[in-house]
Amino acid sequence: MHLDSVYPNADYLANIARRIGSDPSNVLGCLRGMGNRYNGSSSLIELGLVEVLEREGYKYYRITDLGRKVVKYVKEVYRSVY
Repeated sequence: MHLDSVYPNADYLANIARRIGSDPSNVLGCLRGMGNRYNGSSSLIELGLVEVLEREGYKYYRITDLGRKVVKYVKEVYRSVY
């Protein structure tokens, strides 16, 4: 949801972690998958919800159109439940 809020801009790992109140290794695991903790095939990138942009040797992450649709759906469902 953070990446949706900054769209169309991308954001870098440390800032995403700071904004959502999590550890960068947890965020990286969710984004790309990592060992046994996070299944790579279920990562946000592999699911097509987030894309990686590389600029000047740095990696930035941006939500995809599919990711934006998922966020919209989750927000609608969340609103109807509460």
